Amino acid sequence: MSALSKEHLAHAKKRRLQDAKPADPDELARISLNARDYLLTRHNGARRIEINHLSTFISQLHALASRLKNSSSTLFMIGLSPNGQSIIKQTRLGSKLIEFLTHDFRLVRTEYPIHRFSPVYLVFERLARRARPVISWDAEDPAGSPGQMLYPRFAPGVGHYASSTLLYSSENAELVIRVLNRMVRYLRRKLTSKEVNESYSNFRRAATENYNNLTDGLRRVVRAEKQLVGLRIDLHLNRIGGTFTAEGLRIEATRRDEMEKLRTVFHAFMRRKFGNSIRGWASCTEFGALRGWHTHYLILLAARPSPGDDVELVEALGKQWEKISSCTDSFYNVNVDKSKHEYLAVGVFDSRSRLAQMGLLLTANYFTLANLWVQLDLPPGLKTFGHGKFPKPDASRDVENKLGPKSPLWLTSGEARKIVRFI
Repeated sequence: MSALSKEHLAHAKKRRLQDAKPADPDELARISLNARDYLLTRHNGARRIEINHLSTFISQLHALASRLKNSSSTLFMIGLSPNGQSIIKQTRLGSKLIEFLTHDFRLVRTEYPIHRFSPVYLVFERLARRARPVISWDAEDPAGSPGQMLYPRFAPGVGHYASSTLLYSSENAELVIRVLNRMVRYLRRKLTSKEVNESYSNFRRAATENYNNLTDGLRRVVRAEKQLVGLRIDLHLNRIGGTFTAEGLRIEATRRDEMEKLRTVFHAFMRRKFGNSIRGWASCTEFGALRGWHTHYLILLAARPSPGDDVELVEALGKQWEKISSCTDSFYNVNVDKSKHEYLAVGVFDSRSRLAQMGLLLTANYFTLANLWVQLDLPPGLKTFGHGKFPKPDASRDVENKLGPKSPLWLTSGEARKIVRFI
């Protein structure tokens, strides 16, 4: 066997071992944040998912930040064109950095109007906002007389200056490289600073703890019940599909206390209706520019004795919510479309099925780890995540707050990567 074949086999073995490990929070959050509808579905026999491109931008920006921190290589350099003039050459990482810095960060703020962003995201956003003219020359002739550095910091239109299609004089090319390298040094210094890393760790803590708590509860349910009935319902404070003017959005944002009070009444009804049949429930409250306040629910019931038709059960919950909230057409019955789900964890399902387990895990991802990089800016005491009624821990069988190979319920790195690649 050749040395190249041995190297290939060793690499394949290393990849298989890596793929079998539990996915890390960043891999899982990328699934949650990239997809508005976090469960893959089938439409006319084909896999389909609706993409939220602004959310994808957030997750990819954090992946870029990790690569930038872990790389010390030069991202921009001077090259020569066929006619001997200077051009700006970029590595793949440099090209990706330029792409993100030229993005309009204001668009993300419109998608997340009352949210706070991770310290890592803010480093990039502040850099984009502080951009000022740096290089001055005849815009029609950058290869002409040497430019001047009018301001000491960063360039606007940095994507234009770094374009490999522009031809520069050697003096102007060196000026552009100095500006770009200064920008890279600034980012690396900020991203590796103690201040940013400590605040970033604190920002992520609640999301990862909520994920661990929810998956621990789901793990205990799966161990205890072979068959489950999954109910999925989304509750709104306005008609589904409603849109807001700028003034309407401001008013809607003040209704969070109202949503919390109404959900408390809804929880009491849920407990009365299902009683001891409940094996666990979880919820995630969100706010969007188009949908206002809304809450996603996952409710798990024992399959025996049969609680009844799952679609009708969700419909009854929705009708009660309309009564509680005095809002018509304000719920969505996810169970109606359960036949479209790629990973079935609604309706009656076998909890030992890998597809069902992945459905539960993807739901847990969305309810918790979508907050890893962007979160609702709520006052103290108000939370976006809730759960209850899961079986209590059994110290002899459970390892709390730790997903690993001994657990029957965990998403592997390989599975997460395949889903992200599809997204």
